[in-house]
Amino acid sequence: MISRLWCVCVFLCLSFIAQGDILPDAAKPTLVEGRDLLNKGEYEAASRIFDELRQQPSPSHEATSGLARCYLATGKYEEGYALLIESTANPSADRHLFLVFFANGLGRYIDALEHAKSAVQADPKHSGARLEYARLLELLGRKDEVLEAYRWFDQQIVGREEMPKDAEWLTNVGLGFLRFSVLARTNVPDRTKHVLNKMLQAAYGRVDLTYWPARIAAGDLLREKYNNSDQDGSVSDYLAALRINPNLPEAQVGLGEVALENWQFEEVEKRAGLALEVNPNFGPALHLLSKKCIYERRYSEAVAHGQRALKINPNDLTAMSIIASARVCMLDQPGRQEMQSRLEAIRPPWSEFHRYIGEALYGIRQYRDSEREYLRAIELDANNANARTELGMMYMQWGEESKAREALEAAWTLDPFNERTKFTLDLFQSLEKFARHETANFIIKHDAEKDPGLGVFLGTYLEEIFEPVTRDFGATLDEKTIIEIFPTHAGFGVRTTGRPWIPTVGACSGRLIAMSSPRKGEDRTGPFNMARVLKHEFTHVVTLGATKNRVPHWLTEGLAVYEEDSPRDFDWMQLLVQAIRRDDLFTLDTLNWGFMRPKRPTDRTMAYAQSEWMCEFIVERFGYDAIGGLLAGFRDGKTQPRIFEEHLKISPDEFDKDFAAWARKQASTWGWDLTPPEDVKVLREKVAEETAGPDLLTRLAQSELEVENPDEAMNAARKALELKPDESKAMQTIVTVLCNRARFAPTEPERRSIEDEVLPLLERLRRADSKSWPAAKFAGEIFLRRKEWDQAVTALQDLQRLMPYDPASWRGLAGIYLDREQDDLALSQLVELARVDIQDADVPFQIAAIHQRAGRLKEAAYWYRQSLFIDPFDARTHRALGDAAMRVGDTRLALNSYRMLTSLEPKNPRYFETAAVAANKLGDTQFAQEMARKAVALDPQSSAKALLP
Repeated sequence: MISRLWCVCVFLCLSFIAQGDILPDAAKPTLVEGRDLLNKGEYEAASRIFDELRQQPSPSHEATSGLARCYLATGKYEEGYALLIESTANPSADRHLFLVFFANGLGRYIDALEHAKSAVQADPKHSGARLEYARLLELLGRKDEVLEAYRWFDQQIVGREEMPKDAEWLTNVGLGFLRFSVLARTNVPDRTKHVLNKMLQAAYGRVDLTYWPARIAAGDLLREKYNNSDQDGSVSDYLAALRINPNLPEAQVGLGEVALENWQFEEVEKRAGLALEVNPNFGPALHLLSKKCIYERRYSEAVAHGQRALKINPNDLTAMSIIASARVCMLDQPGRQEMQSRLEAIRPPWSEFHRYIGEALYGIRQYRDSEREYLRAIELDANNANARTELGMMYMQWGEESKAREALEAAWTLDPFNERTKFTLDLFQSLEKFARHETANFIIKHDAEKDPGLGVFLGTYLEEIFEPVTRDFGATLDEKTIIEIFPTHAGFGVRTTGRPWIPTVGACSGRLIAMSSPRKGEDRTGPFNMARVLKHEFTHVVTLGATKNRVPHWLTEGLAVYEEDSPRDFDWMQLLVQAIRRDDLFTLDTLNWGFMRPKRPTDRTMAYAQSEWMCEFIVERFGYDAIGGLLAGFRDGKTQPRIFEEHLKISPDEFDKDFAAWARKQASTWGWDLTPPEDVKVLREKVAEETAGPDLLTRLAQSELEVENPDEAMNAARKALELKPDESKAMQTIVTVLCNRARFAPTEPERRSIEDEVLPLLERLRRADSKSWPAAKFAGEIFLRRKEWDQAVTALQDLQRLMPYDPASWRGLAGIYLDREQDDLALSQLVELARVDIQDADVPFQIAAIHQRAGRLKEAAYWYRQSLFIDPFDARTHRALGDAAMRVGDTRLALNSYRMLTSLEPKNPRYFETAAVAANKLGDTQFAQEMARKAVALDPQSSAKALLP
């Protein structure tokens, strides 16, 4: 706490340079100018003024204190301490208080404590001196004295009818009063609101609009509660402080901490950098960078930032704690113990030390070890609400929901303003109502009212994939896997992150898989293939379990996609091709960053695609058993370079090189041009310097299109065609631009006009280059829109021959053949489409319907089921699946659909009848009679009567 907040208090003594003797008239403007520059953050200019004033005969204390403040703001702690030590003529409380700040910055806590005592002795009513004295006692672990020191603030508030109109007093006393309330557990909810609304907001909103320290204090308080809104949360306060003084390291670090919570790592670096520009020795900025590196699992860099902070302040407890956290994640227990011993030589065991380690272990899913550290933190400080909140969130990810609730309720009692705690506690009310379906290896929870029947429906599929997936990785799971499916995306987001939004539909945190329901509508993600997502996420469960949660991100994601056993997505192929063309593949060292810290919109998708491709390479080059070797190495805590050397007999650098060569060879068979892009600026210069021929103009046109300059691309391509009318690449550039414009034309007449312009050129291009698959694709699109079916079929067949990976041909041809009732032709197109389209339930439904019309009921049942994995709540498909499955003798599959139908349409007696019949056929007499009774209750004439005793 002290390391984060003491810097804020540096500026809480604004009255320091306003006190003292009245200056001569001639000096007043100069001193006022220095003070104004200081408060605006123009520290260098202010320093010059104050230094010049100190050189005058009989200099005032204000000049010295002003210079000291400049030193403090810019991190010149040694200079500032020496300056004030020499200033013995000023025995004021303010002088001693600033000595406290400088001593704190240098880690001289005992000296700081003595100066704080002296400040309080000089002025027993000095709120800033009192606050720093209490904080130092707390920092040094003197528990017996801390509460009494903070009690002074309680005495200033209790019974007072009217607050002083003094922004500094309101801020200092408000912070001390709140800390006393937390330590004494005295009406914390009301007192928190009082401090925020009646003291801090009053300080900066009414008493002194320029008093930014109150803004910083309010921002820190709100950030601790995860209220980080830019309207009325921490962000708004930090930004308001920066509008007053743009050079506040405290505000920049506050904004950086908010960014870190949202994994916005570039913003973290930016904010920490801005803070360090002003104050190169600002410990909280270095702490922020160190924590960011732990989030990114760059532990050596985290240690380096922490060591830099220790060079400035060798007793920096936060830096020691963060270094220890990084060491623990590196499996370096001696390194952790070194920091712990160093810290405990300064003070008794510190709660925050263990909380930092618990958080780092939580981040890498080492839940049992994380639990131990959090519990130790709570043992050392029973008032540590943050440790309880984080412990509860960790338990949520671990799947220990009863423990999570207990921890979060305890945290809420201590701090009833933490938004993550509130969101998660609210979620428990929903979870309590969830239905629970348990199978041999899974526990499935879902909202029975909004997503009826889902547990039974998915349970059968999950048991089908359990043995194959665990066998593939030679893994044994000690506990059942928990699947929780949330009817809203907000609920899913809170379950996985404590916040209402997360940009995915499924997440695995170890033995727990959380998913969003595949429904359309507000706060829903829309349809997706639940079977594929569940198999993907269960692969994470297995690979994490097989490695004690130590598998690197790229490998668990690559294996999860590989295990889906589906064709490579066409869009992914295009990303991979572009990366090869631009020599821009990730390396093993940078691949995880694609997931955690994407710099471009496509980086995360590219990371998934390349991770899977790397797994393919490993299997092809080294054999499938190599995967098991890698997982075993990570399980044993070995480093990635060592594992690659031991199991693949290759270094990571060699692996990157060999993979890139293999990838280029693979992609060369896909049908794309892998020629590297040219520098558009160089081509522009060449065109400007010489008489450009058609080849140069065509290359320029292609390059302009690459950098998304369609107008320039068109101009260059048209010039090329004037010189060479059959230049196919120039034609293709123009066609691409015009067809893209047609796709997004705002009106039908505009679209038609563009198509009329492009069609003749398309025909020319297809004659000039019979291998141009984009020409076939664009022609097929236009003819489909115009319902010119014969020409569309010709173009789409050409596309399928030239680029068989593009699903546009399958989709277009399937639609035409279905419309023409040519089932056999449609079937092959639909099957290919179904392998890559995971969001359209109608595609597998149409396949099933074709098989059913042909009497192939077993195949029909298979495809109806595939349709239901995308839309599990479609009664029509469940009816079709149930009937088809019964006719082919798959009674258990039929019963699953009939049971689902009883949930989807609970007033239809037919579904209870069919469920009763199926259950009876399976020998489940009890369930058959239960269904029969419900059928008869809805329809007394139901044939299910025959099943009742």
